[in-house]
Amino acid sequence: IVSPDSMLKAEYFNFLREIKSGAETHKILALETYRSELVKEGFEFVSMTETPPSSEQDKFINNPQTPKYLPAHLNDQIAFVQFSSGSTSEPKGVLISHTALIENITQIKESLELSNRSIIISWLPFFHDMGLIGSLLTPLLTPFDAHILKPIDFIKSPRRFLQLTTKLKATIWLGPDSMYRILTKAIEQGPFESTVDLSSLQVCICGSEPVLLRTFNQFSEVAIPLSWNSMSFIPAYGQAENVLLTAFAPLRTPIKTHKKSKHLAVSCGKPVGKSKVQILDENQKLLKDSEEGLVWIQ
Repeated sequence: IVSPDSMLKAEYFNFLREIKSGAETHKILALETYRSELVKEGFEFVSMTETPPSSEQDKFINNPQTPKYLPAHLNDQIAFVQFSSGSTSEPKGVLISHTALIENITQIKESLELSNRSIIISWLPFFHDMGLIGSLLTPLLTPFDAHILKPIDFIKSPRRFLQLTTKLKATIWLGPDSMYRILTKAIEQGPFESTVDLSSLQVCICGSEPVLLRTFNQFSEVAIPLSWNSMSFIPAYGQAENVLLTAFAPLRTPIKTHKKSKHLAVSCGKPVGKSKVQILDENQKLLKDSEEGLVWIQ
């Protein structure tokens, strides 16, 4: 499945070639606009229809289907192939089983104390594990309300994101360190046309990128006057290889830092649930605290 925003980047076709080869993908679901390019790449093209008329939407919304549970003997079968970000090496296809997916979402729900009263507003793309699992599948399975913006809309108007947070009384943000830098600049632009009140936010996850103390301090300086609670900020660490979540900092506590050479590193807390994490060297020898190495997760 290819999102429209992805296709705006020419290099994405190179990525699709790698996915096609690595995952032995044959069919591709995308907008009609990209049919010719994708057929040239050897895909069997399936057209993604435009949004159905409102009457069809109402028909679907007002007639919810009874959930069909997966037979137990299929729990360990593959739900989907999720590609890693490629931040440390070439993207790799990770086989995500139904059991692993549900277990990770359960850990997210319990660690963040999510409930049917939670409300998330997000702009994260669904081709990223934080967007797919954190912003879409976790709300679906909990369940709670999810309001999803296009990534391009957030980039164009981060101030609108802040205003929608106020209007919806959102309780959850989920994004990388760069999101908080963007929002800091948006607030620094000056007064808003309407009141921005961030007091409803209970959980503000920061992950995917290194969590910088400087970013937290700068955002706190401009957001606290908008009634933002700085203890809602939760540094996190995750990997596509582990579905999504690996570690969260504890809720409702000040962020913790550790001295690392000439600067302070922000702690992402402890492994959640049954996850086990070790930091090893290249010879698979366990390292001491504060030493850098390879992250091993079980």
